[in-house]
Amino acid sequence: MAKKKSTNTKAAGLPGYVSQLRNDLGLNQRDFADKFGVSAMAVSRWESGANDPPGKCLVSMAKMAKDSGSYWTFLGAIGLTKKDFRGR
Repeated sequence: MAKKKSTNTKAAGLPGYVSQLRNDLGLNQRDFADKFGVSAMAVSRWESGANDPPGKCLVSMAKMAKDSGSYWTFLGAIGLTKKDFRGR
C-alpha cells in the first residue's frame, strides 16, 4: 500500500511543511541541506521553527513543491493563497 502524503500543514505552518516536503522527496536532513548549500543543523532549525529558511531557499523549495505536486500547499504554508496571484 502506498504511503499517504500528509496535507495538514495549516497547523504546522512553514516548519511542518519543510519537514513534509523533505519527507515527500525521500531525503534525510543532510541530503535536503545539500540541495540548498546549508548544514543539516540549519534544516533542523527550519523544521523546529527556530529559524526561517532564507528567501533563496524558499524559492528553491517552491520549485521542488511544484515538481512534487504540492505547490499550493507550500504557498499556503508561507501565508499565500491563489487569491494573491489573481490579475498578475
